[in-house]
Amino acid sequence: MKRHFGVFAAAVAGLLVAQTTVAQRPEPNAFLNRPAHTVSQLVAQVKSDPQVARRFMDHYRMDRKGVVAYLSAMRLVRLEEPGYYKVYNINDQGKVTGRMFNLKKGTLIWAEPDGTLALRKACGNPMA
Repeated sequence: MKRHFGVFAAAVAGLLVAQTTVAQRPEPNAFLNRPAHTVSQLVAQVKSDPQVARRFMDHYRMDRKGVVAYLSAMRLVRLEEPGYYKVYNINDQGKVTGRMFNLKKGTLIWAEPDGTLALRKACGNPMA
């Protein structure tokens, strides 16, 4: 009886850990595995999380050093007007796909130094 309870308890603990990991991801299909509220947090995920680094490296066709340099120059802006934007995401098979999103005025976006919109802040997903 004790043995069965131990197996059951281990299984439940494993499910809770898996649920917590999924719950940390900002959105389904996000490039990021955790929210990033600052450029430092954005860059830290690329440096410390191989899965996040691979997503950006594959999308931008850069090595990790190039992605870190690119993201290090980002700044947060708010959309001044609502509109449709192409946003790339990671599908269930781990492949990058893109679709149109109707983003509201005021949506936070990571932008390049020249103001070019680059990533949705909520998920880190690249924009076109």
